[in-house]
Amino acid sequence: MEPTLCTPQPTYVIIEQIHPKAGLPSTAGGTIGPGLYQVFRRVIQTCDVQDIFFREERIFGTPSTWQYIQEFLLPGKQITTHPTGEKQFVTVYAGFKNLLTPLPKIGNLFPDSWTKQYNLGTPPSPFIYGKDPIPDMNLYGNQRAEFVMLGGAPPPVAVGVYNRTLNKLTLPNTKDRQLVINRLLQRKPSLAAMN
Repeated sequence: MEPTLCTPQPTYVIIEQIHPKAGLPSTAGGTIGPGLYQVFRRVIQTCDVQDIFFREERIFGTPSTWQYIQEFLLPGKQITTHPTGEKQFVTVYAGFKNLLTPLPKIGNLFPDSWTKQYNLGTPPSPFIYGKDPIPDMNLYGNQRAEFVMLGGAPPPVAVGVYNRTLNKLTLPNTKDRQLVINRLLQRKPSLAAMN
């Protein structure tokens, strides 16, 4: 039976993918032009799995309304949880933002304002899940983050692990990065409830 309760931990896994967007005009025979990119971002939080007990008897699923009423009306704790020692990943955010680079930087040929990258933000969309708990911790634009194409196929992907308590972003080495990306992108999001 699926665990029903997960206690959130301060560790997040960030996965970002870069998707180029076509359709902007170019100059010089189609070789120089503005770039529009969409950065797809997924934030996964770790959690500790808990078993739920009602009067020290394990229950599966969530407590019933009658069990909650007894919890509030009777003395003592009727509903308790016990850690299982297992950890799970829960997707807390999946969304995207659009970035525009008007022209590529070619020496001093163009003014800085023409080559600066602009965040066009995220328009309202039904394709965004949750609220980003760490919006300022980005991989795209981070010089230490390496985007790789798994098996040589697009889109480029980067992964990082952020610990909110330590305020530290760790970027896996090349060997571990491929393993982490493969496992997390193939894994279905957990349906466990976050406490």
